Amino acid sequence: WLQRLRSEECLPEKGLLETLRRREKDGRQHAEAVVASEGRRADLAVECLARERSAHHQREKLLKEAQAALKAEQLRRAEAEASAASERKARCAAEEARSQEARQKLAAEARLAKSRSKVQELTRHLEDDESLRVLDDFREKLDSQRREISSLRQQLSAAKDEA
Repeated sequence: WLQRLRSEECLPEKGLLETLRRREKDGRQHAEAVVASEGRRADLAVECLARERSAHHQREKLLKEAQAALKAEQLRRAEAEASAASERKARCAAEEARSQEARQKLAAEARLAKSRSKVQELTRHLEDDESLRVLDDFREKLDSQRREISSLRQQLSAAKDEA
């Protein structure tokens, strides 16, 4: 620019120089504003990145806690399922025992009924035997009374014969 000025031997007008200075000043201010703006943007980006890191760490911590809680819940569920299976087995065993008891009770009741009928039959036999004993006792008494009567008749006929 200076060489051109020297070669042409004419100097630019004062107004043109002033305009060029203003443009240069405006350009410099604009460049400084852009640099300041870019600095603020960089600061904001750093700040945003720090917030994101913090949020990421927080989410990671929450994720680990949730995974631990999930694992604990899965363990509790497995224990509950095992306990439920054990309870089902115990209930089945209790039901089997109850049904076995019911079968035994029915069998015992049948044996009891059979025993009662035998007792009744034996009681009838005993009563029949008792009746027979009573009849035997009556027969013996009757025989003894017949003998007495017969001996009394003999005594009476002997007494009649003697008298």
